[in-house]
Amino acid sequence: MVNIEIMRRKIEITGHANYGEHGKDIVCSAVSVLFQNLAHSIKAQTDDNIEYAIKSGDSFMSHKNLSREGWVLKNAFILGVKTIEQQYPGHVTVIIKNGL
Repeated sequence: MVNIEIMRRKIEITGHANYGEHGKDIVCSAVSVLFQNLAHSIKAQTDDNIEYAIKSGDSFMSHKNLSREGWVLKNAFILGVKTIEQQYPGHVTVIIKNGL
């Protein structure tokens, strides 16, 4: 199961979807692409200061204050992973803590 915890100033992603063969799992790939796109887009499109690490089964991003553009990108990521959670129940869990 991929667990995605989204907090006001941090995103943590742990685990594996176990939907398909390791290295060919479309659910893990989808979450990974969305997260990589989020981190790289914030870095490229804003002046926001973020820290992030992308590892198999254990990724995170943290930030202090996001610009309006940063929040738009973060909200797009949330929409994407919530859609994956709906389409692949039992493989992805999205938890939003303390509101946003």
